[in-house]
Amino acid sequence: FATIALRVRSFETLIKGRPIILICNGQINPRAMRKARITQEDLLSSLRLQANINDYSSVQTARLESSGEISVIPQSK
Repeated sequence: FATIALRVRSFETLIKGRPIILICNGQINPRAMRKARITQEDLLSSLRLQANINDYSSVQTARLESSGEISVIPQSK
């Protein structure tokens, strides 16, 4: 499967999934949160651990990556 996924992009997406945007411009996406089965408490915990952020409005983008990790990009100051 790994060899096929390297050669065929759509197969890789099928196997690994796509990133899910949980926060965009400081606004939580409730639909994406339900789809990812992540609570607001889990998301806030990840924001604190990944980016030392305590408030959703301080986040430009937070996404659940296909690896299961949450990546966080803070707002520009």
